[in-house]
Formats: sequence, C-alpha cells, structure tokens
Amino acid sequence: MGAFGDKLRREREMRKISLDEIAAATKIGTRSLKALEDENFSILPGGIFNKGFVRSYARFLGLNEDDAVADYQAAVTEQPVSVEKIVAQSAMAKASRLAAQQARESSDKSGVWRAVAFLALACAVAFGGYQAFRHGYFKALKRPSLHRQMKQQAQNAAHPPPAPLQQPPPAPTGATDRSPAPQAVTQSAVATPKQASPAVAPIASEFTVSIKTSEESWLSVTADGKRAFQRLFAANEQQSVTAKSKIEIKIGNPNGTEISLNGKPLALSGSLDHPRTVTVDADGLTSE
Repeated sequence: MGAFGDKLRREREMRKISLDEIAAATKIGTRSLKALEDENFSILPGGIFNKGFVRSYARFLGLNEDDAVADYQAAVTEQPVSVEKIVAQSAMAKASRLAAQQARESSDKSGVWRAVAFLALACAVAFGGYQAFRHGYFKALKRPSLHRQMKQQAQNAAHPPPAPLQQPPPAPTGATDRSPAPQAVTQSAVATPKQASPAVAPIASEFTVSIKTSEESWLSVTADGKRAFQRLFAANEQQSVTAKSKIEIKIGNPNGTEISLNGKPLALSGSLDHPRTVTVDADGLTSE
C-alpha cells in the first residue's frame, strides 16, 4: 500500500467512520472506496471519474480536496497504464450511458401507467360514493313514518306526564283529640364522596437542537439512540432535530458549524480545527 491510500485510511479511522457511511453519503460504491485506499486503481473507471471519487472522499472527511487529488495523481504516475485498462474503461463508460438511458425510458413509461391507474381509481371511488348517497337518500324518503315516530318519542321524553298526587291515609276510628299528630320524618341527604380524578402521567419534556453551517461540513446526528441524519452540509445550511434524552453530533468541520439548544447558542470549547463528537441534553453540552 502506498502513502496515498494509507493516508486516506488513517484519516477515516481517526474519525471512526466506516466505508459504508461514506458510500451512503457520496453514492460511491464501497468496492471503489476500498480500491482507493488499497491503491488498486485498475478496477476504477479512470480519468475524471477517479478524481471525482477522490474529491468526494476528501470532502466527506473534511480534508483539502486539491491536496488529495495531487496525492492521487502522484500515486497514479507510479503505476503503468495498460491498453486493456483503457479499452475496459471505454466499455464501462458506454455501458453506464446505455443503462442511464434505459432507466429514463422505463421511468417515463411507468409514470404514464401510474397516472392511468390513479385516474381509474378516482373514478371508481367517485362513482361508489354517488351510488351510496343516492341509495341512502331515496331510502330515507320512503320511510317518513319512522321519522315522525322518533320525533314523537323525543317530545314525550322532554315533557313526561305529571305524577298522580298521593292522598294521606284516613285517620283510625275512635281516635281522641289528645293523640299527638304524626311527625314528618325528614330524610337527611347523604353526601356522596367525590371520586378522585385519575392521576395524569407526566409528559416527558423534549428539547430541540439546531445546527447551522457557515462553511461546508460533514455531520452525523443521533437522537435518543436513533440515527436522525448523516450527510454533507453546504455553507449557510440549517437543520433541527428534537429528542427527549440526548443528541450525539459528529462534526467534520467544527470551526464552520454553530449549535443552539432551544434557540440558545452553545459554545464549543477547545480547538475547532479537527473533527469532534459532542453530546447535548436538555441542560446543554454534557461532553465534548
């Protein structure tokens, strides 16, 4: 392995980034990225494609792109170029163009069929709704007596007939005037205890972290143990993420990245010239 590939691998491992993460962000195959680190240039497309791979790789890691391309060109001059490789590169480029053309044609055809299927489904739904409305409307017109019966029951429930008056029992024969009059028994109202309202479970508080870049920077953000996003941010780009426990942020260019918690800026301490990882919770920065 030469100095070029060894430098790329060392920078990547220092940032604790896998080839799969770089492949997902740059859309370059893992096999091609490994070929750059192994300096196995014979399996790469060649030409400007290889330089583009090197620039994307360096940009993702926060390295100087021009220096990386210069190191690549110096490494390439040490390896002879065969006629077979040139022929293979030309065939690969032609195959790529044909595959892209076929993909575009297939996409256009599938879009037309999707539009036709959607139109047919919309017509079917509209016709079914019209039939259901029409059937229910005419069915209601055929049963006016049921409507009057329900209205009469509602009126009876709102105005019930008065209850009959209860007559007092007749006094017994031969009772003397000295007998005491019956006393009315007053029934005390029993207080019904109020039912205790169910306890409301406390709602876990959430906090929002906003990330804004003043320069190009690679960022990987994990919220409550789940990956929120991972990509290369351009200058003057901003994105927010919400969590309940903690948010872990991997920053490729700390000097060109600003972090705020619920709208309040957070200051990163220490050197900002190298990639770093920080953790934020509801109270602020917990580790750097």
